[in-house]
Amino acid sequence: MLHIPERHFDSFDLVPDDLIQATIVFTLVIIFVFALGLIQFAEEKRRLSWVISLLGSSSMSVLGVIYLAHLIPRYPGFLSMDLSVSKSLFLAVDNFAAYVCLWFALINFFDLLLGAIFYRKYLDPLTALVHHPVFIWIMYSSCTGRVFSAEAGEPYARLFMLMCIEEIPTFLLALGAVVPALRSDLGFGASFLALRLLFHIYFFVYAVRLGVPTVVVVLLSLTTTLHAFWFKNWALKYGKKLFGGDNKTKKQ
Repeated sequence: MLHIPERHFDSFDLVPDDLIQATIVFTLVIIFVFALGLIQFAEEKRRLSWVISLLGSSSMSVLGVIYLAHLIPRYPGFLSMDLSVSKSLFLAVDNFAAYVCLWFALINFFDLLLGAIFYRKYLDPLTALVHHPVFIWIMYSSCTGRVFSAEAGEPYARLFMLMCIEEIPTFLLALGAVVPALRSDLGFGASFLALRLLFHIYFFVYAVRLGVPTVVVVLLSLTTTLHAFWFKNWALKYGKKLFGGDNKTKKQ
């Protein structure tokens, strides 16, 4: 496991210069990866449109696993919804979480920016034009505890970090879009059901029972509803494909 000093999971002591430097490094990484994708898929805009999603979902999945591996030993009761667990399980921000939130915000920003330039027709109204700005805002809110300029309660970046492994279905979808031979409809659907619905609902209920701020309850309600809507659509499409109905491949 990648060694990260424990203090980065315990404290938030980053200064503006740290975040500026991280923004520069993260931006360069995203631009570099996209440039490679542009070279490879210059004439295949649909595959190009998934390059940043593949980078973001793969990295977020790995970062989520790392975070869970560090946090589970500290909160041994959270897998059984132990209500004696401190609210700091969900309501906290630390250096690691802050960097990851910054990374994810930039992933969403550049997918919109580069998409508007290179693959505008593949920017889905819901999963890009609505999803990305909302999640950029959530990254700010989760690290500051603010709803725009108003205080909303404690930061909740740790709750977001616990849910980063929910990017695994997106990773499988993006991988299949960039490398069609690796597409797995069943793998996507099964991981979506396990992580975006069951896992997500578990933490939704747990967070509510621990008394998280209203803004967090609202966000969890909206994301749960959206995940259920997406899964229903996938199940209908996959069912038709599985049972010989509409065999056309559609973007999830």
